[in-house]
Amino acid sequence: MSNITKILIVDDHPGMLSAVSMLLRDVFPHCTLLVASNAKLAVALSKKHAPEIVILDIFLPDMSGIDAIALIQAAVPGVKIVMHSSHDSQSYRIKAALAGADAFIAKKRSGSELPPLLAQILAEFV
Repeated sequence: MSNITKILIVDDHPGMLSAVSMLLRDVFPHCTLLVASNAKLAVALSKKHAPEIVILDIFLPDMSGIDAIALIQAAVPGVKIVMHSSHDSQSYRIKAALAGADAFIAKKRSGSELPPLLAQILAEFV
């Protein structure tokens, strides 16, 4: 692994991509941030850049983020997947966990919950 951690943010809403990118750039300036607006691009970027963490929306235009988990994990074994969705229901949390997600953050709590969760995950790579 390189000494620069790569985080891939996957969301089809440009405003959310921008907001999460700005938040992470401020909190984790040492990380390289990658962005994708759909699952196909997320898988391609995962294959090319091998991110350590993927922040993945559930509802994407080309396939479910839950379905994309297996493709991303196949491309990057050991990648940490954080589901990031406005659909914060127990059923989605369970589906994501069963598909292999490591964590689930509701978008409405991104600012307060995402940085400490990512800090905890990043500590595993040190």
